[in-house]
Amino acid sequence: MGLKDDIYNAFEKNLGKDFVDATSDGKKKVDDLAEDISKAIINWVKAQTFNITEMEAPIHFPATTIKTKVIGGVSGPTPGFGSPIAGPALVGPADGQNLTSIKNIAQISDTTNKIQDGRVKSAVRNSKVKLLTSDKD
Repeated sequence: MGLKDDIYNAFEKNLGKDFVDATSDGKKKVDDLAEDISKAIINWVKAQTFNITEMEAPIHFPATTIKTKVIGGVSGPTPGFGSPIAGPALVGPADGQNLTSIKNIAQISDTTNKIQDGRVKSAVRNSKVKLLTSDKD
């Protein structure tokens, strides 16, 4: 059953099946009215922009999928000019990546902030949900 059928059945329940079926013209009028109301509801819903007020979704970054820059560090003993240097040496920036997978949640919420990120609540105002098509299209 679709929206139009639900509306038709509501009219039939309210008016009575005998009344609706009394003439073919009456049945067609109720059918046309149900169709027009269902189109009006679908068009109204399509015109709205809704916000997500509560959402949690898993996020997963498999190992080696995040590329980054490593900002230097300390390396072990390195050879010097003509003789080895026994101490550590500074290493400059280099390419890096995550060595293990990272699992967490993404969250949009009006009421909680499980991930301790100040953008969680403002994401509600920035979220959008639109009905692009309906089963009737």
